[in-house]
Amino acid sequence: MIIKKNKCENKIASSASFLYFRKYFFIACLFFISITQNQVATAQMTYLPHYTSKNGLASNNCYFILQDQKGFIWIATDNGISRFDGTNFQNFTIEDGLPDTQILQMKEDQFGRIWFFALNGQLSYLQDGKFYNRDNSELLKKLSLNTVIVSFLMDKQGRIWLGTNSNLIVCWDGKRINKYVSPNANDKFINAFIHEDDKGDIYSYSDLSIQKFDGKTFSVIKSDVQPLSYMTAVNTKNKSLLYLDKGGLKELDKGKITSIIPIPQNLIKNMSGYFYYDNAEKEVW
Repeated sequence: MIIKKNKCENKIASSASFLYFRKYFFIACLFFISITQNQVATAQMTYLPHYTSKNGLASNNCYFILQDQKGFIWIATDNGISRFDGTNFQNFTIEDGLPDTQILQMKEDQFGRIWFFALNGQLSYLQDGKFYNRDNSELLKKLSLNTVIVSFLMDKQGRIWLGTNSNLIVCWDGKRINKYVSPNANDKFINAFIHEDDKGDIYSYSDLSIQKFDGKTFSVIKSDVQPLSYMTAVNTKNKSLLYLDKGGLKELDKGKITSIIPIPQNLIKNMSGYFYYDNAEKEVW
């Protein structure tokens, strides 16, 4: 499904272009598709090549896709990681330094490190061509968790925030690991998405509540933003929050909510899956 934007200014950073996945989503319709167009009579035909393990992909079961600052496409699968250069795939496994064969999500930070989040709750990252994990990194040894990491944020202070699929938020402030648990059963940090706004304030968005960090703890706040899924929200370079709800694609920036692309409610039956925002064409996939 493609939904085009009406005529209006768009200020979303180009890096905020894609979000999450639906588990076991097949590679046949993924983002690294290269598009060629041929004229047939008066109509345009779009060819979408499909890439599978037969083409060198690590697995046909793909969880997440990331394009890094150098332009490489990284694909997280249930059999390691694939890096696509536009022509060939290069695959990486536990033998290369990954913490598990099943990598659920990836994130590139401000320093160009690519972080990998595994099903077993372990972290690793790639820097200058070398993989780091808990066996060769004291930081990653400290960040070993017995839960699935669903969101990652490095804030402007350099702190690393991790949201999980359990009632737990973890923060590494450069000196110590801080763990936050919501005591209220109705406001748990389930599948927490961590966001930093333009003022540097930290927020937790989850299915159950929206909470703000005051420097010591998180507290529930009132917000016009509906409780979000980590699958349908993304942090932008300008510190705004881009998210998808049943009303369409919206942006929270400096406390103001703007509707970017309205979507008829009958087109979105549920919030499972992911979205892709094409900044150039002003389209939502």
